[in-house]
Amino acid sequence: MEREFMKRPIIIVAICYIIGIISVYEEKIFIGLTLMITMFIYLYKKYNPKKMFFIFFILCYFFGAVRMAESIKINNKKNMNTVTEEVEVEGLLYYKSETTKGSSKLQLKNITIDGLKKKGKLVAYSKKANIQIGDEIKLYGTIENPKEPTNFGGYDEYIYYKSRKIDYKMFVNDIDVIKESKSILPTIRSKFRNNIDDTFYLGKGDIVKAMVLGDDSFLSDNTKELYRNSGIYHILIISGLHIGIIFQSLNFVFSKFKILKNKTFIIIIVIIFYSYLTGNSLSTVRAVLMMSIFSLAPYFKKYGDSLSGLFLTIIILLIYEPIMIFDVGFLYSFSAVGGILTLNKPIYTLMFYINLKLNNIFKLLEHKIIYEKLAFLISIQVSTLPVSLYFFYNYYTYGIIANLMIMPFTYIVVVLSFVSMVLGGILPIIKFTLMPTVFLILEFFELVSEMVSTLPYFKILIGRPNIIFIILYFYMIFVVINFKKSNIVKNLIGAFAIIIAVSFNNKMEVVFLDVGQGDSIVINYKGKVIVIDGGINDRVLKNYLDYKGISKIDAVIGTHTDKDHVGGLIDLIDKKNIIRFMLPNIDYDEDDKNYIRLREKLTYKDIDIDYLQSGMQITVDDCIISVLNPTRKIYGNKNNGSVVLQVNYKDVSFLLTGDIGSEEKELIDLYNLRSNILKLGHHGSKTSSSDIFLKAVNPSVGIVSSKKNNMYGHPSKEVVENLNINNIEMLQTSESGDIKFITDGKRMFLKTVR
Repeated sequence: MEREFMKRPIIIVAICYIIGIISVYEEKIFIGLTLMITMFIYLYKKYNPKKMFFIFFILCYFFGAVRMAESIKINNKKNMNTVTEEVEVEGLLYYKSETTKGSSKLQLKNITIDGLKKKGKLVAYSKKANIQIGDEIKLYGTIENPKEPTNFGGYDEYIYYKSRKIDYKMFVNDIDVIKESKSILPTIRSKFRNNIDDTFYLGKGDIVKAMVLGDDSFLSDNTKELYRNSGIYHILIISGLHIGIIFQSLNFVFSKFKILKNKTFIIIIVIIFYSYLTGNSLSTVRAVLMMSIFSLAPYFKKYGDSLSGLFLTIIILLIYEPIMIFDVGFLYSFSAVGGILTLNKPIYTLMFYINLKLNNIFKLLEHKIIYEKLAFLISIQVSTLPVSLYFFYNYYTYGIIANLMIMPFTYIVVVLSFVSMVLGGILPIIKFTLMPTVFLILEFFELVSEMVSTLPYFKILIGRPNIIFIILYFYMIFVVINFKKSNIVKNLIGAFAIIIAVSFNNKMEVVFLDVGQGDSIVINYKGKVIVIDGGINDRVLKNYLDYKGISKIDAVIGTHTDKDHVGGLIDLIDKKNIIRFMLPNIDYDEDDKNYIRLREKLTYKDIDIDYLQSGMQITVDDCIISVLNPTRKIYGNKNNGSVVLQVNYKDVSFLLTGDIGSEEKELIDLYNLRSNILKLGHHGSKTSSSDIFLKAVNPSVGIVSSKKNNMYGHPSKEVVENLNINNIEMLQTSESGDIKFITDGKRMFLKTVR
């Protein structure tokens, strides 16, 4: 038993190390230790290994914890403030990419900031500059720390940069070259780029540069979106697919020269050089390291299987930078390879078994090659689905079909593009021999992408799955691939029932989104969604709705037509299915551009505007939303005409006041305003939230939705003093990020991003 247990000890080592990393990052050491103990009990009962193995695995756990704590300085991470200041930075330029818009992205190492040597690397954004990789340069501009997300499901700039060992971000005003590079790599790279540009035209050169040089700077957003929607975006990024093709091609060529006894080592040297040449992007380094370990596996017969090689690669990368475990590219790459290694054969067998039971109803599957390709693609799709949903929220329905169509040609286009890149300048005839083939294949890829993108339901919004869903998902996969077991139906039904139960939420969520200087609130209860304001644009609001898997909005309410409230709603009309749209029942100026745009868009979508006034109600089951304002038709100041809503759900109530100011006094006389949570009027301006009004509402928490260090001084000192006098806790989106209240009508739970 012990011998069987020790066949792949590297997997247990990797799991212990990863648990240590995650438990420190999430500040849940107790949960991490609990998982370790549970795993040890299982291993002991099944394999009965020696105690020394447990000691070694515990050390791996603590090593992971120490490496993560060292990497992110956990005590400071959660409260890290962004520092912006004017500085001078010196360093060695090791990566550079340019765009058609005339800007450059520069990455520096061996940096000093204002003469002080710093650990880590720096990324800088500047206007196009005449500098080369390998130059020692001085930059002048503003520097800041990478930012953590302030929105649920928001982009985590901190993890993206930190996983690449980048600790600083800079916006450059001026550049000086201290010492020009003597390296030959920039010259070779420039020559290869020119070879591609000379060989291809009509935008195909930009695609080829992305595929074989790792330079996607010149790819248009439309091209990226087109390939992404069809599920074949991975071919535009240098990854395991490209490195594998290059490795196989070189192996084939070198096999013809029998004098090369150690061709594997020579190929590894070539692909390592290729990685340096293409800028050592994280995806390329991952692929080269993995391919090198896999190709060297036969030299280590005892532990040389592919699965052990995969986990060895994971350990090496996570020792280099532990936070990489949270990077989407890292997770996607290793999920895909792990799926191929573990699911490919079972899926192949399952497909064959099902087709056999159906009397070979799928005649196409009679060909072994079809079985193999389908099993390969399905294993990747199945294993990477949780990663795709977690980061991108959408499932691309026809990804398998699109990949099946392009797969036979991908090898050809990568090899020919690589040849044209290397030899295009030496052998001009390549332009006339290889270019037409590559051109036609890329045209075919584009045709496939366009065809797939026009099919119904090509993209299904699902939202981010929670951890329980992901665990049960992989459990269901385990049940399916062990399909010969008699209790398969019972296991699947049980797992599916748990997923449904977990997905069903009977609590009400009220989220105050951090949209900068503006307002946006989302109420979600029993599958009904109400959006109140949308910020200046829909970037944050749409991303949050996607994160929650929300495609239909039952009611959208614009409290008034200032852009910081309805700008995002105007954008959202084209992107979500809106059932009702509501605005305050006031007189609108003829030159109110936001109101005019709203009407035009809503008319085009055949959506009527419901005009709200005091006394009206919106009900969602046992949740009643009462309209308290506007109380009159005509206002000189449209802020005072803002829609004011009181949301009552059993014993819990929220008062949402838009940008209301002096009208507070009238509301005090007309209504019982007592509420648990108050969204302060006009972003905490001194024109609202008077002492009398706060006493009438008597909330436990006051929410301020505003931008940090905004030009208006929100929240005002007067409002802050009023809150303190009345013992009301103030929460600001500028400090806490998104602010979420979850309630069952009796109890209330608070969750913030920061």
